[in-house]
Amino acid sequence: MPTKKYTEKFKISLAYLHYKGTPKQTLCDDFGVSIASLSRWIKGYDPTSVDLNEAANILQMYELKKQKAKLEAEVLALSKAIKLFNSDLNPV
Repeated sequence: MPTKKYTEKFKISLAYLHYKGTPKQTLCDDFGVSIASLSRWIKGYDPTSVDLNEAANILQMYELKKQKAKLEAEVLALSKAIKLFNSDLNPV
């Protein structure tokens, strides 16, 4: 199986998110990386060297991704409810 290639910016950003308090497992689940890779990236990067504007953009992207997933789940639930109500109103 081929290994995934991640950019330096991506690695630094995840390490920065961890330094800001996001648990490793959450980052791995959300971004699809292994714990071993993330741990190696965290050890290799100094959080003080991260560009603050870039870090803010990464944090915003992370929050928007979480919000998008929540909204998609709500849309799915509402779609199911609409189908249920429609079937009750129009019995076959």
